[in-house]
Amino acid sequence: FGHRTSPGDQVFVRIPGIEGVAVVDSAVLDLFPANANDWRDVRLADTGAAPFDKIVVTNTTRSQWSFVLQRDSTNRLWAMTFPLKVRADSEKVDDAVQKLQQLQVHDFVSDDPKADLDSFGLLTPALTFALGQGSNSVLVLDFGKELTNSPGLIYARRRDQTAVVTLSTNSLTQWNTSYDVFRDRH
Repeated sequence: FGHRTSPGDQVFVRIPGIEGVAVVDSAVLDLFPANANDWRDVRLADTGAAPFDKIVVTNTTRSQWSFVLQRDSTNRLWAMTFPLKVRADSEKVDDAVQKLQQLQVHDFVSDDPKADLDSFGLLTPALTFALGQGSNSVLVLDFGKELTNSPGLIYARRRDQTAVVTLSTNSLTQWNTSYDVFRDRH
């Protein structure tokens, strides 16, 4: 795609390997994203079809809020294995996992593999969320500090990617809480 024509309603187009230049309606340009980040997947916690049976939540600011959940392979129900060995509310856990998988990136901040993670609060994250299958990690998410100029947004990253992103703090409410919330009350 080249420049627009003088009236601006058309654009010059050349197809590599084909001789000549064509002029087409400039509305075709509206079909393309405005910048490179618009092409990116904004789902932070998409696990795809990867199975998992373990959830480890580590809250470094509130140690009493760290916990481990394990799904039984036979009855598919969740149990808490740390800090207490008790039944978990499987419906509540599944709902929280579903909401986590719907996390949407607000902004892409850095793709530098050597980014200063400490400046984002990600060197020692305030909250880490890990999904595992047996002893293997499926997905590990780190959540850092809140942005000073944008309250309600925090820095985050997937450990299997170099991107540092921001997302809404409201999306983590269920996980950034005491382990007691996930206990089965029955």
